[in-house]
Amino acid sequence: MQWNVCACIGALGWCRCATNPSREGAPMDTFMFDMPTRFVMEAGGENRLGQLIASFGGTRALVHWGGDYVRDTGLLDRIHASLDAAGVGYVDLDGVVPNPRMALVREGIALCQRAGVDFLLAIGGGSAIDSTKAIAVGLGNPGEDVAGYYRRGIFGEARAIFPFGVLSTTAAAGSEASISSVVDVENEDGSLDKLMYQDPKMRPLFSVLAPDLTTTLPAFQTAAGAVDIVCHICERYFVRTVHTETMDAMAEAIMRTVVTLTPEVLADPGNVDLRANLMWCAAMAQSNIAGIGHGHEWTTHALGNPFSARYDATHGATLSAMFPHWARYVMDADPARFAQFAVNVFGADPDFSDPKATGLRGIAAYERWCHAIGMPTSISEMGIDPSDEDLRMMARDICAERGGTCGTFRVLDADDVEQIFQNAR
Repeated sequence: MQWNVCACIGALGWCRCATNPSREGAPMDTFMFDMPTRFVMEAGGENRLGQLIASFGGTRALVHWGGDYVRDTGLLDRIHASLDAAGVGYVDLDGVVPNPRMALVREGIALCQRAGVDFLLAIGGGSAIDSTKAIAVGLGNPGEDVAGYYRRGIFGEARAIFPFGVLSTTAAAGSEASISSVVDVENEDGSLDKLMYQDPKMRPLFSVLAPDLTTTLPAFQTAAGAVDIVCHICERYFVRTVHTETMDAMAEAIMRTVVTLTPEVLADPGNVDLRANLMWCAAMAQSNIAGIGHGHEWTTHALGNPFSARYDATHGATLSAMFPHWARYVMDADPARFAQFAVNVFGADPDFSDPKATGLRGIAAYERWCHAIGMPTSISEMGIDPSDEDLRMMARDICAERGGTCGTFRVLDADDVEQIFQNAR
């Protein structure tokens, strides 16, 4: 293998200096980064929850989750015991589903107001955490329709966010570290819009990461979570800013770790050490530590979200199906970036005379990785067969919701999005 030694970062591999020695391009943005969340990585971390809630002034908590496993495994009993020991009262609200619904959010807000709750506790993965965050938005802004914050999507619009903490039981969405919440909002005709609200005030006060609780996850859920982590980094990594060596190195390290460890976790699902590494990758991916100093992309998520909203497809599966087709469609805008991804994440042999060929090898390696861990790389592999008209409408909706175009790495219009969908069939 031929390696390029980049003097600017002293690393083996590919960097943009290989094909852009003058390093021309947009400079790194100025930034402020605030990470107030207290993280606890601990097997059996659920036993700390009462102590943590009390340390943040909570006296009565809403315990919010979805799925029978919380009750059936005894986890809920252990959580209740921890709260009891710390003198923290509680009320329970289950019923969260994948792609959480605004209807349950409204139910949670009303329950908290009746019960005198002063703290929220999310139990689970991204859906339970995002639902809890939406409840926190509603409680922090009484008299306002909580769905309005998601429909308007105005960054940081809420006056306040109700205090909440997290017990994370998956390595996936990274909502335990992020400023984002995604909820399906019901329309009058019964259809659903998958909408996001972002707010710097919406990071949890604490996040307990309990890797032992992830060892019984189904293989597909583990793999879907791994894809989600990688794509959260990709949405930050595929940008046109060139002076981001530190963030690039962090991003590539997180992606390499997930790509390497996911097959090992699937082969040895009870390995808590491997699970802990995936959990920390998930949190760091969405903490934005590898995404500061430049803009973000988020087109793969935009392409995938309609398949979750319309067909209830698993979020990670929509990402694994959309990313390679988006990547091939846009890579001519900056082939060297995809070459860097190919070499530094997937170990592809670099060809400095043809960065596009190197980049294509990286996309193919991504697809092989997805198939190796049981994830789809096309719409048909998701088991979905939309009509051409459905794809056309989805493409137009995606761009209309974003002011007419989508993406920053390469700006796409509705015709571009529709073509990507057709390529992804």
